[in-house]
Amino acid sequence: MKLKTEAFPYPVLSPYSSSDNDYIDSAFQCAINATKSKDQDGNEFIKIEFDIMLSNDEIKSLIKNKKASYSLEVTCSSTGYKKIFNLENENGFINIPIGDLYQRVVIYPLIIIKTDVVDYSSRDLNPEYIISSTKESKNYRKFKLKQGDMIAFDEPTVKYLDFEPLGIKSLLKVVLDEELDPDSYSIDTNDDNELIIRMGQDLRKMWDEHETKELLYMPVIKDCILIALDEYRKDKEAIIEKKWANLFLEIIDRNERIDEDISVNDLNLIAQEISKKFGLLKIKQKVVE
Repeated sequence: MKLKTEAFPYPVLSPYSSSDNDYIDSAFQCAINATKSKDQDGNEFIKIEFDIMLSNDEIKSLIKNKKASYSLEVTCSSTGYKKIFNLENENGFINIPIGDLYQRVVIYPLIIIKTDVVDYSSRDLNPEYIISSTKESKNYRKFKLKQGDMIAFDEPTVKYLDFEPLGIKSLLKVVLDEELDPDSYSIDTNDDNELIIRMGQDLRKMWDEHETKELLYMPVIKDCILIALDEYRKDKEAIIEKKWANLFLEIIDRNERIDEDISVNDLNLIAQEISKKFGLLKIKQKVVE
C-alpha cells in the first residue's frame, strides 16, 4: 500500500519530499523494531517496539487533548492479520501472539483522529492553503476532521519473520468422507475460511495417529499449496478473499512464473518449493539428528 495525500479532502502530513506537500517544515517519523519474545509462562509473541518523533505543534495539541492518537497498523497477508493499535505514548511496545504473524509483516505508523474536529488548521501548512494575509499574520484555511480520519503517516516498516506459524493448522480442516476410497483424500476450496481436506476412512485413521500423521503432513500440505496455486492461476482476485489462501499468498505473489498458461508440472514444482518449510526441511533435520 502506498498512501497518496491527494486522495484526502484535508491536509495529510507525509514523509514525502516535495514542494506541493500539504505541510512545510513538519515531520512525523517512527522507528520500529520487531523481535520474538517469550513471557514467564512460556507463551511466545512478537514484541514491536516504537519510537515516534513529531514536529508539528497543532497535531501535537490534538494528541495532547485526546482528539487524535499515534497508531500502528499491523498487517500480515500470510495469515490474514490486520489490526490498528492506538498508542498512549511516543515510545513503547505492543505484543502480538506469535501465531498471528508469519513471513512479510507491514507496520504503518499513523496519526488518527479520535473525535470530530471542526476548525483544524496549522501554521506549517503549504502556502497554497493561505486564504488571506497581512504583514503581521497569515490566515490559513480551516478543515473539518472526522473520527477515524488519518492525518499523518510515515513510511511503512517491513519485517520478515521466518519461524513456522502456529496458525497453519487452523487454516486446514480434515474431515472423514466415507464416500471416498479409504486410502484417498480430496481438497475442497469452496469454504472461504478453511481449506477442507476430505479423507477416506483408512487415511483418516492414519492422520489421527501422531507418527503416521507426521509422514502424511508434507504431501498433504504440498497438495494444498498446489490447489492454492491453481486457484491463483485461474482467478487472482478471488483467492485474495479466501482466508486459507493467505498463508501462501505472499510467496505466490512474488512468483512471476505463474500465469494462465503454466503447466501442471511447473505448478507442482513451485508447490514443492513453497512447501519445503512445512515438511522437507524438518525431515532433513531429523535425518541429520
